[in-house]
Amino acid sequence: MKSLLIFSLISSLFAGCAFTQSVNINKDTAPKHQLREELGDVWGREEFNDAMSGKTATVEFKDGRTMRAEKILLRPDSTFFTNPSDGSRASLRTQDIKSFKRSNHVMGGLQGIMFGATCGAVLLGGAACLAPKSGGDQDWGPAIGAYLGGLLGGITGLTYGLIHGSNDFYELASDSSSSFNKKPIK
Repeated sequence: MKSLLIFSLISSLFAGCAFTQSVNINKDTAPKHQLREELGDVWGREEFNDAMSGKTATVEFKDGRTMRAEKILLRPDSTFFTNPSDGSRASLRTQDIKSFKRSNHVMGGLQGIMFGATCGAVLLGGAACLAPKSGGDQDWGPAIGAYLGGLLGGITGLTYGLIHGSNDFYELASDSSSSFNKKPIK
């Protein structure tokens, strides 16, 4: 049982929160009635531009290079952005871009504290339930274990989440692209 607890604690350190969204660069907006069934929840450019409005992201190119960009405006042929280092406006060929990654450290901290507190309370509270009883009328061991585990897990999760953040990935695709996420109609 002790090895299971240790394994659970160590593996939870590598857990992270991320969101991946496909963006069809050839559509202004994805028709609402097609989203779930035909397109597999793929966004159009308008939804992407709304989500990235005023945000800073890392641009990943198809050749593996990366760069930081803010105030991103996605178009079928060109993507416009502001360079965060000097504030100058520039553009890139949209066809050269593979994906965008946006990190939200505050959301990562909130998710981390919730995940860490829950895991810590369950693990230490559960371990205290398995410990031999010391006698007496009331056994406060599980409650104290859950409280201390939640506190320790919450602090650890908050720290991890603030450092790593919650990452949103936006993968670019087009109708003719093999990476376009189409799901079969049922």
